[in-house]
Amino acid sequence: MRIAIKKLRYAVELRDEFAGRSSDDLRTLKRAQGVLGRMHDLEILMDRARQAQAQLTPGQGASWDEIDALISRLEDDCRRLHARYMRERPALAGICAHAVARPHAAASRRGARQVAS
Repeated sequence: MRIAIKKLRYAVELRDEFAGRSSDDLRTLKRAQGVLGRMHDLEILMDRARQAQAQLTPGQGASWDEIDALISRLEDDCRRLHARYMRERPALAGICAHAVARPHAAASRRGARQVAS
């Protein structure tokens, strides 16, 4: 989704540039891209922390416990970010529906003009 939103954001940026305005759609896409980007970064960090933890033995004292606590906090942060993303999904779905519907509307108008000519 992160990459799909990035591509849609670029298309919306071009649309807005040609229209000479900045839209709420662009702000929504930037916000969602930021949330998903941060989530991705945390997931990579969790994976690396787990790899480091795997090098330790469970009874290896403070290091094991500290890494375990770090992973737990990172997981909590990911859950919070995921909840934020889920709240954005209806707006994102609306932006997608609008983007998909508009080319058909433009094609219909072109067809009507050609018939009228």
